[in-house]
Formats: sequence, structure tokens, C-alpha cells
Amino acid sequence: MKKFQILSIVVIFLFSTSGLAHPWYQKMKIFGDFTYRHERFTGNSARERNRHRIRARLNLNVHMSENLDFFFGLASGGVSRVTVNQTLGDANDGAANKPIGIDTAYLDFKFKNSTILAGKIINPYFRPGGGQLIWDGDLTHDGIAYKFLKKIHSFTIFSNLGTGWWNEVAAGTDTISFSGQVGFTHHVGNNFSSTLSLGRHHFEGTKNHTPIASSANGNSTEQFGLYANAYVLNELGLEFIYQLSSNYPVLLFGNLSHNEGAFQNDQAYLFGMGIGQAQRSGTFSLQYNYRRIEKDGVIGALTDGDFLNGSTDGEGHQYTLQYRINNYLQIVGNYIANHRTFATPKAYEKYMFDIMANF
Repeated sequence: MKKFQILSIVVIFLFSTSGLAHPWYQKMKIFGDFTYRHERFTGNSARERNRHRIRARLNLNVHMSENLDFFFGLASGGVSRVTVNQTLGDANDGAANKPIGIDTAYLDFKFKNSTILAGKIINPYFRPGGGQLIWDGDLTHDGIAYKFLKKIHSFTIFSNLGTGWWNEVAAGTDTISFSGQVGFTHHVGNNFSSTLSLGRHHFEGTKNHTPIASSANGNSTEQFGLYANAYVLNELGLEFIYQLSSNYPVLLFGNLSHNEGAFQNDQAYLFGMGIGQAQRSGTFSLQYNYRRIEKDGVIGALTDGDFLNGSTDGEGHQYTLQYRINNYLQIVGNYIANHRTFATPKAYEKYMFDIMANF
């Protein structure tokens, strides 16, 4: 408690003095968001469940020089890698204070069409349509990434390279990923663009090793609960955008993953469509996607935490409607209808209603 009080006094003192008026300090930005969610789901327990949840994120961007930025973000959430949502009245903690952790903390260095990210970084890889087949949308990566982007006539070419640390253990083999992704976007006039991407994500230290999360999240395991397969994911991404109007682009997208580290149940794919982007007051967006995720097509601990309840070995549909009330407030509704496990199908349904404020 004393340490916290001392830290608070130091922070107050620093912000109350004029000594902090350095050029970089004047370029600091604070931004964040808050979400209140009601969700109802059935299928993974004997009864229907209703939960009220919150998500809060606060971010700091320090523009240190022309080429260098520092980002630091705090977020609500516990030990899960793929969600920073907190359940109100959780039986495990009741009305106790909710935990807050470091969500991002990284340097962003730009030079000659390139960017280097180092630390606890945002997802550096292209996800068609914002889909969450391989990577959950809330997932941040512990590691280093290099991003390249260059426009050549009507083409924009890009590449993303990264190394991630997922399980560092005192005795044994660490789980580390080595990823590469290349692609291009072709612009036809001002209204149409198409994007193609190819990627490879090699996770070392998976087969016969401890799962990345506390459980395998649907992935195959051997008798001691260790991963039964390696994970070397080859992915293909496609995205088509037609600008129907300034507020309502039409979107088609798809994503395919094949795990060459497994000999069966080694594929996953997603395809979807949408209209709108809900960025201006009074506008909306509507999106649909279908996913089929075989048992070892992706890593269950890193895929979408809502679809199949954050697991693999199933298929289903997701519908999303978003409406922006003003510059700071929007409402979002999601309906997810899944069938879990192909061998013995189980229905799984989830409804989510969000009120989201951003600043």
C-alpha cells in the first residue's frame, strides 16, 4: 500500500510541475474505450446462462520523435489471453475489485516504408474482414514484428514478419512462434479494391508440450494433457471492398488455415460478407460470417474467444449489427449459432448486446 501511495505522489508531482513540458510530452495522447455487455448463452452447461460484463481500456501514446512512438495500455481482465472482459458478480470473486493488467507496452519505430514493433504489441498480421479465425481480435502479442508497406501505381504491397513468445518455462521447451505474411492490395479506381495475403505461422514447442492456455481449448491432446500435434499454420486471405458510398462499403472476405503439423482434422476456414462501417453518427454496419474449424486447424487458445466458446472442433454462423449514435457512443448486437464437435454435435448459441463508448 505504501508503494502505491508513493507512486501516486510521484505521478501527481510530475504532472503538477512545469518540468515535464518537453517537446515529446506536448505530443502525448490518451485514448480508450468502455463496453457494457449483456450476454446469454446455452450449450456448454445444463442451463441457460446470462451474464453482465464490462471491458475497459486506457491507452497512452507518446510521440517521442518523428520516427519513434511509445504505446502503453491498461485493460480490465484476468488471465485469459483472448478477452479483457470482466463478469459482474462473478462467483469466484463476487463484488470484489476487478483486476487490471498491461494490455500493450511497445515501441513503434518507422523508417522507409517500414515499421518495427517491440514489446507487448498489437496484432501485426492482416486479418481479412477483421475475421478472427487464427487470432482473436483482443489478443496482443508478446514479441517483435517488422511491417513493410509500399504503394506502386495501383498496387499496395505489404509484408509482416514476427516472433512471439507464448509459453516461457523454467525447465523444458518454450513455445515460440515465427510468422511471415506477404500480400498486396489492388485498387481499381476509387471504389474497388481486392487484397490477397499468404502467411505461415510456425509454433515451436507445441507437440508433446503443455498447451498455451490452461487447457487445450479443443485441440488434440495425448494422455497426459499435452499437445498431440505440432502447429505449423499455412493461411490464405482474401478481401474485396466495393465503395457503394462513403459510409457504406460492401465487403466480401475469406480466410483459410491448414495445419501441416497434424495428419487429420487439420483445416479451418471462414468466409463472410458485410455492408457499412458505422464510423459516422447515424450510420450502421451489418456483417455475417460462417466458420468451420476442425480440431487442429488452428490453436484453440488463440482463436476467437466467443465463437465455439473459445475452442475448435465445430462450425457455425455469426451475425453482427452495429449502429453509431454519435462520435463517442455506439451499440452492437451479435448472434452466434454453433455446433460443437463433429463426432457428437452439440448446439451452442450466444447472444451479445454491447453499449460501447470511446474517447
